[in-house]
Amino acid sequence: MGDVQSAALNLVRGRNALRGAEFAFFVDAFDAYIPVLALAPAQVYFLPPSISPATRATIAYLVFFTISWVGRPLGAFVFGHLGDTIGRRKTTLISIGGFGLCTLAMGLLPGYASWGLVAVSVFGIVRLIGGMFIGGEYTGAAPLAVEYAPRTSRGLWGAFCNIGYPSALAVNTALTFVLLKFIPAGSAMAPYSLWGWRIPFFIGVLLALAMFAYYYRTVPESEVWLGVTKPRAPLEELFSRKQVWRFCQVFILMLGAWLTLNTVAGSLPTLLHVVLGVDSSLSTLVIFISTAIGALLFPLAGMLGQAIGRKSLYAIIGIVNIVVTPPVYVWLVASGYHNPVSLAIATIAIQVPTLVVWALVTAYITESFPTRVRASGYGLGFSLATIPAAFYSVGMLAMSRWVPYSYTQIVFLALGGLLLLAGALLGPDNRLIDFSAELSAKPARQTFARVSEGSSAAE
Repeated sequence: MGDVQSAALNLVRGRNALRGAEFAFFVDAFDAYIPVLALAPAQVYFLPPSISPATRATIAYLVFFTISWVGRPLGAFVFGHLGDTIGRRKTTLISIGGFGLCTLAMGLLPGYASWGLVAVSVFGIVRLIGGMFIGGEYTGAAPLAVEYAPRTSRGLWGAFCNIGYPSALAVNTALTFVLLKFIPAGSAMAPYSLWGWRIPFFIGVLLALAMFAYYYRTVPESEVWLGVTKPRAPLEELFSRKQVWRFCQVFILMLGAWLTLNTVAGSLPTLLHVVLGVDSSLSTLVIFISTAIGALLFPLAGMLGQAIGRKSLYAIIGIVNIVVTPPVYVWLVASGYHNPVSLAIATIAIQVPTLVVWALVTAYITESFPTRVRASGYGLGFSLATIPAAFYSVGMLAMSRWVPYSYTQIVFLALGGLLLLAGALLGPDNRLIDFSAELSAKPARQTFARVSEGSSAAE
């Protein structure tokens, strides 16, 4: 009877942890993409109106998008250590409170008319700090939830953890769409530019507060983490000879994931609105439709990865992002905007293959590292690749000397697909690893290695 009660209690704890990870990823993604979406129609509020559209777009990428991704691995270094030494739960709570405060600060900033270039500089600094806290959230909530998942359901649980990303992107775009319908935009003095863009930021703050309260009251610490010996220096162990190759392989795969994501989520809104001249309300609507479809496909992708192997599914998605998605992107840029239907079809075909990549990430990276260093491995494996991937906009500007600027992101999209394929082929499929086997391990890393080899042989 005691075993039954213990199993039931663990199931309840696991479901609470899963809901907490979903909510955390939703809030994190909502706050992360507010500047990209809400500020796209109001860039002139922070930037000088005299600069060229290409230069404005590049600065906007760097300040509103890129700099946050630079902060994430910095946060992962700090919070990954905390996640492995003081616990996943405490680390998640600290990070949620941190990026909530940063979102509030960004929503209160004045613009170029009041502070000149100081305004956009301060925005960038706060964005960087917020990115560090978001990087901290990755090290705690997602690994904690997957450590509670049944072994045969980790793909589905991992997909539900990450479904917060496309869901938040869809909600963010829908919110921006509604605001633009009722609040005039356009010039630096338009109501949307002056105050309308601030509304999503304040909503993000309220979501962070709700997330903190939920996590504090209902999510327990990971039973797997509690059962293993704690490392004194998780990063030293992570980059030891036994683990460093696995980290490099995860880095290659995640660099492909971030490149495919950034070149679409980061540049598509500006491409549609600024380059192709699509009305901001319509461009926001078609992006919402494509992200909503991507979100609905997350559970299916998670279950498919569990069935055929996350390695195999990553290889397939990489091929799609090499040979299918880029030609559609070329067609969209070359043909321009003709009607809403063709625009929506092209946007869906471009965005969905880059979104479903993230349905597999949580389970894949969690299985790649032993429990002792999983927070550090997950945090850095997830976010370190964001640094080179985040500067794709600078590469786009440099490449525009040889390729028309509106086509340059397509090169990086195909490169991302190639790295996804290479990263998948270089790594094993660890979907059968039993985390509980580590609880009696002495040392834990050796048992993990044996379990990993056994699961690979079983497949």
